[in-house]
Amino acid sequence: MKLCVSILTFFFLCILMTADMSLREEVCACPLNYEPQCGSDGKTYSNLCQFNCEVSQLRTRGVNTLTLAKTGPCEDILNEF
Repeated sequence: MKLCVSILTFFFLCILMTADMSLREEVCACPLNYEPQCGSDGKTYSNLCQFNCEVSQLRTRGVNTLTLAKTGPCEDILNEF
């Protein structure tokens, strides 16, 4: 009986720890519309929401360098010069 209680307690603590860790991760849900945005990293994001999600995720890691370079896909930037 003590073994069962110990095992159940272990699983309960594992579930609590997993739930606590998942609360720290930011969840970003964006629409699927395609309105391309070019980031300063040279990556085309499918829409402004996706871009803002990337900015937010980078900031949680201490990176604050991603900015919006322009509206539209990034490959157009190469043709502008």
